[in-house]
Amino acid sequence: PFKDNTFDNVYSYSVLQHLSSFNLYRTLKSSQRVLKDGGFAKFQLMNIFALRNLYIQIKRGFRKPIDFEVRYHNISRLSKVFNKIFKEVKISNCSFFTQA
Repeated sequence: PFKDNTFDNVYSYSVLQHLSSFNLYRTLKSSQRVLKDGGFAKFQLMNIFALRNLYIQIKRGFRKPIDFEVRYHNISRLSKVFNKIFKEVKISNCSFFTQA
């Protein structure tokens, strides 16, 4: 556990999509807590509509993920969660054809 207001930057790439909704929320809240005022956080999550991700979801029968499998959160829900936790939020899509 880190002290509050410890870091200028928080960064996560290809990790948070493995967490349940509950643990994702807890992790984002913790990230916000340790971020200094004026700090910057950047998180990469899987795009639910990316072609590769649709293939993976079809392959597993659109069942709920188990264990450490990737979760595909929709952008409007993520936007609500992020806006609840962070002051300024910008969500962008970096690709529809890969997984990001």
